Amino acid sequence: MCIIIPKSVKPERMKQNLDILDFTLSADDMARIKTLDTDKPFLLGSHEDPEIVKWFMQYKNA
Repeated sequence: MCIIIPKSVKPERMKQNLDILDFTLSADDMARIKTLDTDKPFLLGSHEDPEIVKWFMQYKNA
């Protein structure tokens, strides 16, 4: 999960940042987003993967 925290000092931009419900997703949009879910961590891999654990241990001991 990634959480974005917008920052602005301009009132107009602050209002835009708070207006998070000004769009809709079509069924096609939702289907395309669903294809992105691989049920695996994106950046660091799985802690259950021996190769990832080995890589982390090498990094930790470097």
